[in-house]
Amino acid sequence: RTAGKVLSVRVQVGDRVKQGDLLIEIDSPELARNIYEVRKLETEYQKLLVEIVRSEGRVEQLRVEVKNAQKTAELAEAELQRSEDAGANAVPLNVLGERRTAALKARGEAELRSVDLTVAVKETEALKNQAEALRLSRDALSALANVEPSQQAAVTQPTGDQPINLVRLLSPADGVVVERKARTGHWAV
Repeated sequence: RTAGKVLSVRVQVGDRVKQGDLLIEIDSPELARNIYEVRKLETEYQKLLVEIVRSEGRVEQLRVEVKNAQKTAELAEAELQRSEDAGANAVPLNVLGERRTAALKARGEAELRSVDLTVAVKETEALKNQAEALRLSRDALSALANVEPSQQAAVTQPTGDQPINLVRLLSPADGVVVERKARTGHWAV
């Protein structure tokens, strides 16, 4: 149901109609506005889906970086341990100091990468929640906006042959028109 101006009435009392025959056309600015709003929500939803894909890619990249940083830290720590086990006479103190510094730096890098990964995972979850809320809003507005199934395609893609403000009421069944209250130019509610 939607309000609008009656553009044309295609049947008269006594006319035979078949299911799907056009009965009346209504110009509905309300429907056009509603479809516009649903389209905006759909566009935002699609943008969020792209952001989710990017964010998921970043999470995977960080998972690889965390693994590499942890392995690098383990290697640096193992090298430090071998140097310490060899004793002060076998490894100069400046080399031992450099290896300690390298091990600490590698462990710190691994921990920073882990923090980055945790943040990226939470950001991805937030984007998914936002996208779901937007999808639910779009669906609710579509239902409340009286976007008829015949108009659903207009929500996601513009139609060249039929403006989105045009409501076309079709006969729900075969039969004979027994009453007609609508007139061209009148306001339908």
